[in-house]
Amino acid sequence: MKTVAFGLLLAFNAFSAHAQLPSTHSRKNNMVAKVYLSSSGTVHIIHLDGTDTEIPKQEGEVGCSEPIISDDRKSVGWVVDYDTGLPSSSPASGMLVIYRIRGPVLRLGGMPIIWKWRFLAGGKQVAFYTNTVHFARSPHFELRDVQTGRLLEKWNGPLDEKSPAWTDSLDNP
Repeated sequence: MKTVAFGLLLAFNAFSAHAQLPSTHSRKNNMVAKVYLSSSGTVHIIHLDGTDTEIPKQEGEVGCSEPIISDDRKSVGWVVDYDTGLPSSSPASGMLVIYRIRGPVLRLGGMPIIWKWRFLAGGKQVAFYTNTVHFARSPHFELRDVQTGRLLEKWNGPLDEKSPAWTDSLDNP
């Protein structure tokens, strides 16, 4: 039952692009200088003016990893880890969060796990790779617009010579 609930959580998050994180109005209109994870597992975004924005954990979140600042320094992304509810199982990276200086926060669900992700096009796009726990069973790649969360392109299956160029930095682990 817990596995089904975890799958439903991921499915819901895949369709809800906008998270309940600090609003656009509370953010300073400047670029990101630094991002780090605190000892409690929350993401901290330091703006060029020195403002420290702490992103609160979402329900079910047990940690975060891979914080990256976009090349244009207007967005920050990280992967959110959730408890799978399975005994002897590590948390699963089930969501990619994109915080933007101006605009809503995007939450992009990974089914079942987000293994790799990158900002592309100077921070205007984000690409990510999802797969099963044991890899190579159902590799799925997405390219999305950071401004809107709109799906720009996707690729299903292993990477090969026919794969789109944007998947190059997401080579299967």
